[in-house]
This record gives sequence, structure tokens and C-alpha cells, in this order.
Amino acid sequence: MILPVRLGAENQLAAAIIGVIAEQPALTGEIIEAAIRAMPDLETGVVSRTLAAFPGFRQIVLAAALRAKAPPPREIAAAMTPVTDATNSAPDDYALFQEEEAVGEGPEEINDPLEDLNRAVFFLNDGLDTILIRPIAYVYGNVVPPFVKRRVSNFFSNINEPVVFANDLLQLELEDASVIAARFLVNSTLGLAGLFDVAS
Repeated sequence: MILPVRLGAENQLAAAIIGVIAEQPALTGEIIEAAIRAMPDLETGVVSRTLAAFPGFRQIVLAAALRAKAPPPREIAAAMTPVTDATNSAPDDYALFQEEEAVGEGPEEINDPLEDLNRAVFFLNDGLDTILIRPIAYVYGNVVPPFVKRRVSNFFSNINEPVVFANDLLQLELEDASVIAARFLVNSTLGLAGLFDVAS
């Protein structure tokens, strides 16, 4: 079980490194060194996959791998260790943060009394999307001819006309409201329930 997880992590890290090197080849050494320092267990896979992708960078990659095994320079090591104030020997914010993280109880558990219902609704929606909505959307987008799509669009535009009519009335746009009402009546009757935009 551990081997597939490790291989997957090696593949993902190597793919990320190869992608970054392809964009910034001048930073190859720094990229390899940082990756190996971050995940020393994956060094072999990362180096071999990077060399397979960029055989011309062999010396740069191998030198970076060697640098990554060496202890970090003093400046970096000093930046990584918490510093205490010499006057009162009190730890800085970083050290306090580490202590709080070590002693803390961890994140609070979120109390959701409707969690079971929410999960059930989510799985229902996800299932309906997979089984019903996506196939319908695919067929509508790729199989249905433009003539039929235009009729469907006209139908739904016609259904929306009463809402636009009410909006115009509430804004006292009486002229616009009368035009919308006439369009709705003509398209609903002569336009066969709005399938055809006769009023235009």
C-alpha cells in the first residue's frame, strides 16, 4: 500500500519539477535542491525522472542533489531556528507559535446537526448530475441542431415576458410594459406558445 502512494508522490513531484524547469531552465539547480530538501525520501525518483526529461542538465541536476544532502548554509539554518531575545530570554513569536501548536487541542470540530441530510442531498445531486444532467447537456450542445435550439430559446424567452411586464409596470414604464404585453400575446398565440418569435 505504501509503495503505490510513494510512487504517486514521486510522479507528482517530478511532474511539478519538470513543468517548472521547462518554464525556468536557468533555475534548474535551485529547483532540484529545494525539492530534495523538502522531500528527501523522494530524491531518487525525482532525480531519475528529471534526468530522463532533461538529459542535457545532468551535471546541474546531480550537483543540486549533492548540495541538497549537505547541511544548509548558516544563514538559512539561522533563519530556520527560533531566536530568543538576549535581554529577557523570552522566545520570539515563531517559538511561541510552535509551542501553541504542540500544546493546542487542534482544530475545533464543526457541529453540523444536518450533516447526514446535507451529505445525502449532495450525493443525490451529484448522482443526478452524472446520470441525467450531463448527458442531456451533452446531447443538447452537440447533437441538437441550431434550428431546434433557437425554438427552445424563443420558448423560454416568451415564458419570461410576464416577469418583464410586471417589472416594467412596477417601474411605471407603461409604454415598455404595453410592448411586452403585445409581444407575449402575439408570440403565445401565433408563435405557437412562443416557439416562433412572430412579434419581431
